[in-house]
Amino acid sequence: MLRHPSDSSEQRKAEVALIAGLSKELGVPLQKRELDLTTCTIQIDGYSENPPIMCEAWAHRGKPKGGQPHKVLTDAFKLLFADTVLGKIHRKILVFADEAARKPFVEDKWQAQCLKHFGFETYVVSLPEKILEMIDRAQRRQRR
Repeated sequence: MLRHPSDSSEQRKAEVALIAGLSKELGVPLQKRELDLTTCTIQIDGYSENPPIMCEAWAHRGKPKGGQPHKVLTDAFKLLFADTVLGKIHRKILVFADEAARKPFVEDKWQAQCLKHFGFETYVVSLPEKILEMIDRAQRRQRR
């Protein structure tokens, strides 16, 4: 079956691996979770009730290009919104597949400073070579 060039199924699989790796690193089980926020529901890539943790994963390798940083910032905004609506302070984490993808979100630009101001943490999780190659193939296919 031929995949559409923009198909992101590989990245979704890699995001599951990123959350599993972060879960292992933190020693806390993190699960995908749908949160009912009364006016809407949202999907969280990794969630723990106790200790309170919410995280989003971005399975991308290399420097973000074009509008890609907006995806990460949208995920961060979603976590901040959920934290506020739930009325409980969660540890808010953004997890990345490599340092180049994470770098713009920890530098001196306003976006990184905003994340820092609101208490976001960032992690890079090492993935098996097989998963990294899967991400690379998907990224090559998605570049038209």
